[in-house]
Amino acid sequence: MLRLKWFFLLLCLGLVSSAHGLLNDLIIIKNHTRPGYDDNIFTRTSGNETGSYYVEQIVSIDAVLSASQSQMLSTLYSPKFVWRDIDNKQMTFHNWTTKLQYKLPNRKTTIDTSHKWTVSEREPTDIDIDADITWSQTQTDLQFSHTFTRKNSVVFAMTRKTKEWSENLLAIGEMYTDGDFEQYSGSAHNIYELIHGKLFWTTGLEGTHHEYVNDRGGFYGADFYNSLMYVIGGSSILQLDYWYGHATTVLQEGTDGGGWGPSWKASLNSQWSKNLMTGLTLSYETVDSSIAFWNSKDVYKAMANLKYNITPKIETMTAVVCTESNYLADYDRNRTDLTRKDYLAVVICNTTYNINKNHALELNFMGFAMNPHRDLESVARNKLTAGYRLTF
Repeated sequence: MLRLKWFFLLLCLGLVSSAHGLLNDLIIIKNHTRPGYDDNIFTRTSGNETGSYYVEQIVSIDAVLSASQSQMLSTLYSPKFVWRDIDNKQMTFHNWTTKLQYKLPNRKTTIDTSHKWTVSEREPTDIDIDADITWSQTQTDLQFSHTFTRKNSVVFAMTRKTKEWSENLLAIGEMYTDGDFEQYSGSAHNIYELIHGKLFWTTGLEGTHHEYVNDRGGFYGADFYNSLMYVIGGSSILQLDYWYGHATTVLQEGTDGGGWGPSWKASLNSQWSKNLMTGLTLSYETVDSSIAFWNSKDVYKAMANLKYNITPKIETMTAVVCTESNYLADYDRNRTDLTRKDYLAVVICNTTYNINKNHALELNFMGFAMNPHRDLESVARNKLTAGYRLTF
């Protein structure tokens, strides 16, 4: 199996390299080699952790396959190969996105379509088992946009998303998680420029239908959407988003739960200098649940990030994400009136030393803690890698 994986990787590199001259240097290939240590390889609760040394090999192929005044076709493929020391196991993850943009002859109408395929590790949950659980997700987007005038445009968008888990395990109460789903969503937005180059207003309608497998149920909703984006001093962007609508949870026996309510998001992104950028986002929304007892959850989220170039060769990036997830009785798929609240904090720190445009050294850290105040449900995981990146 390992030989086949490496053969697949070399085949991709060979095909891209052979096309490199034909595409006028529109292909960028990066190869990351990262040995490191993971102190909780199965994302288990406190006291049940298993740690291991490992090596990551990440290849990133970013290519513009076709470009003209009316259209652009591009693709980004980034497989990740992981070898783990403790059990001599090899794993492969994928991230592949292809985009096509086409402008009609009137130059005012644009069609954008994209397809993304991702294979990744599971997020931290209450499932506590020695197993490598992964998920595979696809997302297809289609968007039509038309500009009437410089100050007025419309955007229509549709999305189909699917998710499949490698395992559907027993969770609370001897119930299978049944986390596989299919989701359809659509939106229609009108964008206005209220103040030249300063203030923009977006308003419209959005809708979502989300259905799990095996009659688990799902949820659907419709929202009226408003957003204001304000450019502050040419170096900062403040954006305020507000949804109000009806979110309905479809329970296992077919009855409905949920009701009317708001969702919101506020973000501020700033370029303080050539070397310093910051971002802050606060949000509240209803999303799908990976815990089988509830088909959706309300999530409060705070995100902060900082990017700073210490020198022309040394770059640093730090991001912190904190969430509070509320599983309400209205979202309980079996009408048992159970509720739950989870807390999660994630920290990501990356430092890169660019030797030149082709070679760089990397130091990366990712850590998270879930429900640290609960002894039996506390989950913590830390990953540290130090490696080398080749770009050609």
